[in-house]
Amino acid sequence: MNKLILLPSDVPATGKSTLARCLSRYLDLHDVPHRCLAVGEDTASDQDIEFTHLQPQRLLSLFDTASVVILDLATGCASPFARRFEAGDWAGLIAQHDISLTVVLPVTAEPDSFEPVLEAVETYADGAEYVVAHLLSGCYDSEDRDWDRSYAARVMDMFETTELYVPEAGASLEAELHMLHLDLADAVATHSEEPLLANWLQNVLAQVDGVRRPLFGDALQPTSIRRPLPGKRARQTRVAA
Repeated sequence: MNKLILLPSDVPATGKSTLARCLSRYLDLHDVPHRCLAVGEDTASDQDIEFTHLQPQRLLSLFDTASVVILDLATGCASPFARRFEAGDWAGLIAQHDISLTVVLPVTAEPDSFEPVLEAVETYADGAEYVVAHLLSGCYDSEDRDWDRSYAARVMDMFETTELYVPEAGASLEAELHMLHLDLADAVATHSEEPLLANWLQNVLAQVDGVRRPLFGDALQPTSIRRPLPGKRARQTRVAA
């Protein structure tokens, strides 16, 4: 079965693009044919799609050469996409074409980032698998408690949601990328091999590896795994508060 992965959030600076490109790097490592596209109002790259052009047949055509399609919905596009998804019965359409849906929801220490979780559930309900991606920062313990006591977390518990923990990039890596005039998402996409980036990415990919089944489903078959993840595997369990 093919897999459609959505990253919907209309809250800016939640790390959607960085996370989408990390998922793409993981699939590259495992030789899985995939497409990773940004969906926005105005795009210039042939790796992106203008929102108005994302019609059902265009979406289905992406699977002609890919078993996984990752759609990074730009800020401001998540809600319109959800309305189009519901109005056009896209859930039934993708099911008819043997495509399953995973919704990846990045959250940060800011409670505002929890709201898109509830909006996603209203649209995709039990027709999707959910992965909550925690974009960690130096105040990890505090943001963990904020999430755990939130209404969004209780709703996610009902859907047996998988949680992914994305380590903080850190000031040293951010300073290094600033000198190179790159942001984190672009550095991941261009396969930049600066040592600090390589170490951070190694840890992220190890976390992705731990939740590969809910993320990619049957699209990631054991026979497709040809190359090991670089370096040591990071811990998958949460740090105790």
